[in-house]
Amino acid sequence: MPNFSWLRSQEGIDLGYELVNESEVGLSGPAPLVGDLATWPEPLAPGATGDTVDYAFRRSPDRRSMVLLDADGEPFVVNRSDFYLQYAGRLGFGRALLSRRLI
Repeated sequence: MPNFSWLRSQEGIDLGYELVNESEVGLSGPAPLVGDLATWPEPLAPGATGDTVDYAFRRSPDRRSMVLLDADGEPFVVNRSDFYLQYAGRLGFGRALLSRRLI
């Protein structure tokens, strides 16, 4: 697969692209796939409560969603923002009502 490099003159004028030999720039071998770079934590087990999901989200502040397993072992996704909207509750009592309930 050809690789191109942008050319610019000393005066700062754009000249276009130049074909670069991949072996000269160290691009030998296939590029990694996105799936190889991503991390996939284990899903939370069936029986996860609101407190369990809250703890998992607080432990990983960059995590936007997580996978849980329902009672039949089927995976489903819980979005962080949707979870906390429900967990806070309309009147602010969501945590007290949902902390020990199964998700």
